[in-house]
Amino acid sequence: MRSYASVTPLTVGLLALMLILSSGILYSISTETDLPFDEDDINEVVDDFMSYIIAKEGYASFVENELRIALLVKPIFDDPFSIENLSIQVVDKDSIDIMELQDVYLVKRNILSSAFWDELNQSFGIIPVIDRDDSIYENSMVNGDTFYLVFKVDNANVGDEIEISLLSESGAISVITITIPFSASTVFKIY
Repeated sequence: MRSYASVTPLTVGLLALMLILSSGILYSISTETDLPFDEDDINEVVDDFMSYIIAKEGYASFVENELRIALLVKPIFDDPFSIENLSIQVVDKDSIDIMELQDVYLVKRNILSSAFWDELNQSFGIIPVIDRDDSIYENSMVNGDTFYLVFKVDNANVGDEIEISLLSESGAISVITITIPFSASTVFKIY
């Protein structure tokens, strides 16, 4: 009996030590911060989801002293909204400009060199890309359609940073920041 009594405190001590070590290991694993994504990635996904419209890609072209920009845009949801209440805010090195819709243009070729650019003075235009029911052109409504937002920025130079905010009637804001790249091409990708 005596031999069993002397082993029991040693066994209990070892079990307690193992329990303490294993709980410490489990705690460190459960609070580990080395996740496969960082906080900026999470914030970007949340911002994209919370904004009502999102820019998929963008192109630009310099014509004299103006930068012509075409952003391919798609709403995240198919809920219809009016393009008449859509605005664009452009922040560059010299100013903050709010642009309202000028018109809808049915252009399929040479978007960045078409004649409608002369009409866009502190305003923007919309060019439907995918509009199966003609809701953009006929009713000024977007219902899951894909379209270009076209506008121009005066006195932009290579290396300038421009922040573009797409403001919808729901109050949602989608913001993209572009830096004007050096390009030997007439048309170049900016986003």
